[in-house]
Amino acid sequence: MSHSHADQDPLRLAQERLGAGAIKEAEALIHQALDQQPRNIAAWMQLGRLLSRSGRLGDAAEAFLKAAELDPAHLQSRTALGCLFRNMSFPEEAIHWHGEALALQPDSLILQLNHLFVLPIVPDRKSTRLNSSHLVISY
Repeated sequence: MSHSHADQDPLRLAQERLGAGAIKEAEALIHQALDQQPRNIAAWMQLGRLLSRSGRLGDAAEAFLKAAELDPAHLQSRTALGCLFRNMSFPEEAIHWHGEALALQPDSLILQLNHLFVLPIVPDRKSTRLNSSHLVISY
């Protein structure tokens, strides 16, 4: 299989390479797709998933944030950010992004449960308040 053919989709090739365990090659193909189409939300999401699975959670968050920034109504990026921040033990950020996803699809039981399951891990601090007007992430 040659990766130099212009008619081959780099994202599809990346998925194939990822399935074969070639993570670095898959990441390079995703970056190739983003070089060609920097506003490609599917590519940003695929990059975020790859980085998350590779344990590069901060980089994964940046990729998912880029997808969310490109489309304010993109449900999957908000859900991915909520789950990622929950797993990173950033409950306030998790609540924020799960809340944004829920606002896009308020009748979704799955999104309601995602939002509820993160609430108990918020530390009991009287200064803790979620300000949904902005999000600050520190690594």
